[in-house]
Amino acid sequence: MSSHPAGPAPAKLSGHVAHEPGGDAVHRYEQRLLAEIENRLTTDDPDFARAFSGDDLTTATPGRGRLVLGVLTGLLAAICLLINDAAGFALCTTLSAVLITTRTWHVWSS
Repeated sequence: MSSHPAGPAPAKLSGHVAHEPGGDAVHRYEQRLLAEIENRLTTDDPDFARAFSGDDLTTATPGRGRLVLGVLTGLLAAICLLINDAAGFALCTTLSAVLITTRTWHVWSS
């Protein structure tokens, strides 16, 4: 007979026990810890903390630019395929796939 408990042991984090993975006790502890770090940073260097606050960040959405470039590069890949240029086809296909896949990615700037 095994001496191990039947179920998995609860997760421990600095004396707090979570009864399930991702439990509320761990979540509350992490939230308190993050709030304490944020308060300490705001007190120590308010200008630095303000630089990372969500209020000043704006998003620069790529719009249709990447999609248009991706489609044009895809057309160029088709032309490369017709003229039997394997290297150009591979390059244009890869570039087109990257441009179309990343069209919804946002770039954050202040």
